[in-house]
Amino acid sequence: MSISFIVACQSGWSPYINENHPDTYALGDKEKSALEYQKATHFCVNGKISRVECWDVDIDAAHYSSGEVMTCTPEGGVMCNNADNFPAPCSDYKIRYFCECTPSAVTTASPQPPVSTPAPCDLFKCQPMVKPLLKEGEKLMVIKTTDGCCDKYTVVCKPEKCITLPPTCTSPRVVQQTNTGECCPQYKCECPSPCPKMVTPVCKPDSHYIVIDTDCNCQAYACVKNIVNGTMPPVVTVNQVCKYTMNGHEVVKHPGDIWQDGHCKSCQCMNRTDGTVETSCRTQTCPSCKLGEVHVDLPGECCGQCKPSGCVVSGTVYKDGQHMPIDRKCYTRTCTYMPDFQQYALQDTFIRCPTTDLPACPGNKTLYDSTGCCPTCKVTIKQNASQCSTCMPRLMFREASRSVAFFTVTNSYGITCKNTDPVQDLMECSGYCSSHAQYTAIMQGFNNKCNCCQPTSTSDKTVKLTCTDGTTMNKTYKVPDTCGCLACSAGR
Repeated sequence: MSISFIVACQSGWSPYINENHPDTYALGDKEKSALEYQKATHFCVNGKISRVECWDVDIDAAHYSSGEVMTCTPEGGVMCNNADNFPAPCSDYKIRYFCECTPSAVTTASPQPPVSTPAPCDLFKCQPMVKPLLKEGEKLMVIKTTDGCCDKYTVVCKPEKCITLPPTCTSPRVVQQTNTGECCPQYKCECPSPCPKMVTPVCKPDSHYIVIDTDCNCQAYACVKNIVNGTMPPVVTVNQVCKYTMNGHEVVKHPGDIWQDGHCKSCQCMNRTDGTVETSCRTQTCPSCKLGEVHVDLPGECCGQCKPSGCVVSGTVYKDGQHMPIDRKCYTRTCTYMPDFQQYALQDTFIRCPTTDLPACPGNKTLYDSTGCCPTCKVTIKQNASQCSTCMPRLMFREASRSVAFFTVTNSYGITCKNTDPVQDLMECSGYCSSHAQYTAIMQGFNNKCNCCQPTSTSDKTVKLTCTDGTTMNKTYKVPDTCGCLACSAGR
């Protein structure tokens, strides 16, 4: 009998998902989790989602470039709340997932054991991202490399940011670009080659034309007044140069000349309709940096660039290493700078409680500090074999962090739910209970008496479980209030 296998899984990235778009009145932005997307599209059948990528549509960059408080995970998809980024609403995010399959061939022979191969991008080591220097009119963007595995910078030209305009040249000079290939063109009035063809003008009845020498060693016709009674018409002298003060010194510019006064101001000498000249200047206006950014000057640039200066949470900027309020019990939230990405991120850290040099608890009852996380005293237990009072409720874990994922439930759909936060006061019955085996002559053997430390009274408590599909559920469990030495099961 032969068995045929058909590979239904295909490794690779899914299309970007962008079904929701935030606005000022919405709660934020949310996109499907991996499980929701798989159910809706049957993507990655018989495979597993190994990676996720989120992209900020508004700035066309990776999600960590936005500086916003948001999450990007396979379990929850995109989650961004406007309240966490007040006063500005969340950006519009899109998400995609990477499907990793176990390669297998279509065969009619006996099945071969699967061969595990790494995901395509696991073989690549991304190079550090180095920002290039930008010139006038250029903008920096983050894109994927051709293999789709790494981020890199690319420079794009934005002509609308150019501040230099073509000059108005006096004949015979013509406008020519002096920096071919650059984003923002620079112009200059240059002599033509060859000189323009001379055109015979039509002069007024009281005038006639003559040949004159012009700029660039060219010639042209000009109309002049006829001589009346042996008298030449008056010569009108017109100022044909622009005088401009720069760095405390006066400079002379000719019509058509363009120059820079600093990095943000561009000027040119222009002809007016009345035959005079004037200097026209234009100053570039730089945009303001957003909250949580600081302006940094760049050599040779007017506006420089805005760089992140901290984490923005609810309209407040937190610096590197600075703590901020958090509603997650027994955790601290810190703003952390990531030098590899040149960005700031929020880092949650579980509180480590001191376990040494604690005083004894009064009444042997554990007391906690104001946070409710760390015990302020230590429960002492007397190891006395003659007393059954040593059997008592005790903490199951010396460190509450070890109770994470203690409650784990998997339903029939394969969705796993577990507690992601530590469970405080998770108790068990533990202690000494006397047991003995006594020889009896009547029974010709031993009579066993076994006592075990067991709950004598309990109470119900509830813990919240977070599921892999992004939902939550509550689970009720029992904790011992009192314990005692009771007969063990089956008398042993």
